Amino acid sequence: PELSTSGTEEWTFRYENGDLCNGRPRIWIPTFICDPDVEVQMGYVVELGNFCYYSVLVTTRYACQGWTTTTKQPDEECIWEDDSTGNTLDLRTLEGFILNYVDNDNIIWSVSPCENGIICQNNESGMSTVGTLDNCVYRIALWDDGISQPTYSSNGGGRWEFVYLNGDTCDGRTSITRMVWNCNPLAGTGTITAANQN
Repeated sequence: PELSTSGTEEWTFRYENGDLCNGRPRIWIPTFICDPDVEVQMGYVVELGNFCYYSVLVTTRYACQGWTTTTKQPDEECIWEDDSTGNTLDLRTLEGFILNYVDNDNIIWSVSPCENGIICQNNESGMSTVGTLDNCVYRIALWDDGISQPTYSSNGGGRWEFVYLNGDTCDGRTSITRMVWNCNPLAGTGTITAANQN
């Protein structure tokens, strides 16, 4: 990466190994901006012109030099801890389940927590998918052994948000999936209460 310290610390990565676009590899340039007060906040992915060149700005304390973390890496376990509050998200009881939600257009949104437990077309598996009855069409998120770390908010009794960028491409673009787990002691095993595409 390239480090810029003019004003704010920024780390810029450049990847020129994406899928082909107009005969050349797509270019992906994420920039991580230091802010010691922010766990992680990702902006929108922007395509610059029509040149197959994509960028995103991610503000995070982990881009600050000298910042260290004691965040517990799940090591394929389905449990995360928020260092600042001590709150824990433990999804191990949902492993092996597939949660489904049918929207008003009869599109089925599915999540298989902590594993790529849903089989899609071409026998490819995913953690979160979109499709119709007995037909998974797109994998919108893949389980990455806990590499994707959630951000925690105390809103509504507790809210954990994951952002996944590893699903199938959508019209040639990177799919961005935001998955939010809300604390509700009365919800039982777990249910999907809303799903939509922007």
